[in-house]
Amino acid sequence: MRTRFIFFIGLLLLMSPNLRAQNSDTKQGLLILPSPRGNYLVITSMQPKREDASLLASTAYFQIERTELTNKILEKGATKGKELGSDTVGRNPTRELLKTQMITKFSRPKTIADLRRLVGDEYLKLLREATKTTTDEALLAYLATHGNPEDYSWLAGSIDLQLVLGTVFLDKDVNAGLVYYYRITQVDKSENRLPWSEGFTVAGAENTALKQLKAQTTQIVGQDSLVAMTWKLPVNQFKPAQPATIPTTINVDDPQFRQAIAVHLTSPELVRASVRMYTGTEWKAGPTLIPTLTAKGDTLVFYWQKNCVPEEAVRACIIPQDLVYNTGSPSDTATAVAISQQNLVLLYAAKSLDTTDAVRVSWARLPQKPYYTGIELMRDNGADSTFSIVARLTAQDSLFYDYTVRPGINYTYRLRPLFIPLQGLEQSVAAETVGSCTKFSRPLPVSDLQVRTEGPHVRVTWKGATSPSLFGYYVYRGTAKDRLSLVSGTIRNATTYLDTAGVLSGRTEYFYSVMTMNLTQDTSNLVPPVSIRPTRYIETTYPKIVDASLINKAAWLSWNDVRTQDNILIGFVAQRRIGSTGAFQSVSSQLLTQPSFTDTTLQAGQTVWYRVAAVTAFGDTTTFSEPTEVVVPRPAPDPVFTFYARNVTQGVEVSWPGVSNGLRQKYGIYRRNADSDDFVKIGEAEGSSTLFIDTQVNSGIKYVYSITAIEAANRESKRVKSVAVIRD
Repeated sequence: MRTRFIFFIGLLLLMSPNLRAQNSDTKQGLLILPSPRGNYLVITSMQPKREDASLLASTAYFQIERTELTNKILEKGATKGKELGSDTVGRNPTRELLKTQMITKFSRPKTIADLRRLVGDEYLKLLREATKTTTDEALLAYLATHGNPEDYSWLAGSIDLQLVLGTVFLDKDVNAGLVYYYRITQVDKSENRLPWSEGFTVAGAENTALKQLKAQTTQIVGQDSLVAMTWKLPVNQFKPAQPATIPTTINVDDPQFRQAIAVHLTSPELVRASVRMYTGTEWKAGPTLIPTLTAKGDTLVFYWQKNCVPEEAVRACIIPQDLVYNTGSPSDTATAVAISQQNLVLLYAAKSLDTTDAVRVSWARLPQKPYYTGIELMRDNGADSTFSIVARLTAQDSLFYDYTVRPGINYTYRLRPLFIPLQGLEQSVAAETVGSCTKFSRPLPVSDLQVRTEGPHVRVTWKGATSPSLFGYYVYRGTAKDRLSLVSGTIRNATTYLDTAGVLSGRTEYFYSVMTMNLTQDTSNLVPPVSIRPTRYIETTYPKIVDASLINKAAWLSWNDVRTQDNILIGFVAQRRIGSTGAFQSVSSQLLTQPSFTDTTLQAGQTVWYRVAAVTAFGDTTTFSEPTEVVVPRPAPDPVFTFYARNVTQGVEVSWPGVSNGLRQKYGIYRRNADSDDFVKIGEAEGSSTLFIDTQVNSGIKYVYSITAIEAANRESKRVKSVAVIRD
């Protein structure tokens, strides 16, 4: 990979016209400028020196060769370089693999036909103007003796002039996006051949630095027979693209690599601008503008004027472009009209009329002129001479109803037309009229009145009336449909109200309605009220204690009937919890209507906790009582009625029949001497066992045995039987 990179660097140095290419026998690097029109090859200096003139005088033509550079060629060059090893000194294996084809023998045009094919008739006309020649012969003679662009007046900075002078060749037969390699050979008049230059570029590569430029329209001048526009382009906005770092892995599709080999002339001094004009149906190309530089040297100024017929409208923008027609961003479209201030048609008078809910302002309709953009209507506040904009209307409007007035107040209105910006057109003295409104219609009632709870508060909403003379809304509330009182202030610019009053109670249903008021304080009817009960906590009593008794394996519960203390309470809910942890669960899915309950679902051994709360008429549950405990005892285990005792070699064997009820976990073995009344526990046997051997016995002694059954939690049965045996 390193070998491939080193050989490519040798090729890349060919791009600079001021450096002799390493590992190359060419005279110089070739400057290639990609553009939308093709690749411009700068064969000789565009500002020729004396030695250049003599050199070109001896040149018959330049042979131009071209090929496409691909990743496949780069791979082959890297492979060949590795194979050659130290033999690559003074050679470039990649360059040797480039198979070029001759595309032209380039020389300065010698006939008018050559010039016409090269730059077209329009540019030939410009050449004649710049050289002040009138015939083809005179123009050809001038071209033959004047090789310096400065001899061609305003065309000196034109790339097309370089085509005419034979210093630049345009290769149009390229495909955008492909990487091309060019090799140029000088052939003198004696057919001697000299390698001249070589280089690379990406066809159609955009001038990204130029895209950063956008001109701003700064001045528009209009007279009755012409318009002029000025654009400014701050040079400090221009940031030429930074040279890209050549990646170590060369890939012709890599954006970093392509940026490195696509060269553009980015000096602000080379920026031009093309004018685009809108004809009413399409955009049309205009002239190319050459800017001037401000005294501070920080801004390019473009100036353009156009002869017009009176009142002709001109819409135009400019697009920055570089020497080879790469373009930047277009400016915003500017509009100018061929009209002078003294010939403007203005608004001279206005009238006002008192109408229902409004002041009617009217004026003579403006003629349809391209310099109007609208009409501005201003009004004072009725108390002093402070004016504010009431409306911006179209230029063809002639009537406006002002519904934002208060009754009985005299308002002063001022009207003036609005004109296209930057041209300086204005109406300095506005048309003026005074009017007032004294007639207002009764306001309409609101619609779609709704209420909903919002936390502990009540939200009231409605659809507002559309009366232009609306002053505001008022909310009413009461505990009955026909007993409503005002609860809000004036509500403006809203159709909602939040009732946060502390007097609202969760026990009460409230009715709400809304009234509309206009500017004359006339009111609408109250709309039919809607009702709601706030979701606020209801202070009430609750059962404090629950009495519980265990009778016949059922829990009998009772509590104080608190419904006699508060008629909002209509029933009870009882809950239980088995054990000391877990959640309480309701004992019934139905509302309990009596202050008692019997739980018959208990099981032996359970410890159950109970609690009770009252329920309100709105379905709310009060505080629960303190929990009450009920313990359901387990019955004693069944005793062992059958067992046996006999002498065996090891001692006395006590045995019993096996039991498979799943309850017995152990057996307790008890013994006493025949002359004693007290049994002593001498051991235990597993619940699955059926015998126990007592080895702690003495011969001749009479022993009495008894057995108990032991279940979970060490619950032990009674001793109900004893068996005696004399130890042999």
